[in-house]
Amino acid sequence: MILRVIASFLFAIVILAFGHFGAWWLAAKHAQETIVTALNSVDGVTVTPGEMTPLGYPHNVTLEIDGMAMTWQTPNAERSIELKANSMQIETPMFDMRKAQANLDKELFITIRDNGEVLRKFRAVIEGGRFSSFWRPDDTTEYAFNFNNITLWDEENESEAALRASSGYIVRETPGIRTPVSWRISLKDIRAGKPLMGEPFVLNRLVAGVGFENDFFSQYGPEMLPLIADNKSDRMEARKRIAKKLESDDAPSLMIESLQVENRENWVSLRGGFGLNEKRYLDGKISINTNDLEPVIHFLSAINLLDERTLKNSREITRVMSNGRSPSNIGISFERDRAYVNSRELSVVPPLPELITKDRK
Repeated sequence: MILRVIASFLFAIVILAFGHFGAWWLAAKHAQETIVTALNSVDGVTVTPGEMTPLGYPHNVTLEIDGMAMTWQTPNAERSIELKANSMQIETPMFDMRKAQANLDKELFITIRDNGEVLRKFRAVIEGGRFSSFWRPDDTTEYAFNFNNITLWDEENESEAALRASSGYIVRETPGIRTPVSWRISLKDIRAGKPLMGEPFVLNRLVAGVGFENDFFSQYGPEMLPLIADNKSDRMEARKRIAKKLESDDAPSLMIESLQVENRENWVSLRGGFGLNEKRYLDGKISINTNDLEPVIHFLSAINLLDERTLKNSREITRVMSNGRSPSNIGISFERDRAYVNSRELSVVPPLPELITKDRK
């Protein structure tokens, strides 16, 4: 009798142990599938994980991955970006299958191709890099990339870093609060060197929340890759392709929930929304709040959106600039082929495809 009780007790322990291990194994498999499925759900993205080793039993679920490659390309495979990591770890809570996190290796290798030929090759050195996915009870899906520090090097020119940022995050959420797809971005201490696009720049802080009717980056992301080519002709060809795509595709719309940029002592904040009408003219309005309007005017002129001389000759702009470095607020709106400042007509504005392909000043 005693032996039978002991045998039954031991059998129960074995069953519970196997059951717990089975639950842990399912959680480990779910962590793998969650991250891979999350990335593969983006149009044009293909993820190829290396050999996976489950670790952490019985309390944690961790997958040690020996190498991972991710490719994002246009539908015709003419342009692509490939990211490779030598190793990474995927973690998920034992009893919460809604979320998973991938801890990235310190080095990430990036290859950009145009028509099958290598356009740029970068090496990213990342501290605290992690990719996460989370499914909320209201069916909202959130994918995020966070880092503590990142330095981007051009593999053909490592005399100067192409890009540095001290910390930041990029979050994609579907559906967003106001739009089907929303992105939140925060970057600090951004320093772009000459190897990136030829012109260095520095920003103390960039914080943005933007929304799209369709996923803009899925539609245009791979097409935009040659914009960071190291020669002007490749950048111009990329702009022409984007302009042609804008003329043929459904017109994209952009909601700027908030955009804040700080550069040394200057700052600017924007809100508003844009779309394109049937003739591809800009249609929308932005509200700009800044402590110095001069850099804003220079930027709008540099991207060919508005002429600098016309802006400075505007009565509204002159009135606002007369306040010196006091915080200023102006509204710039676009309707049909006209631009307005504080509801006063300013100038004629060409269609967006023409603006994109026009030589920059």
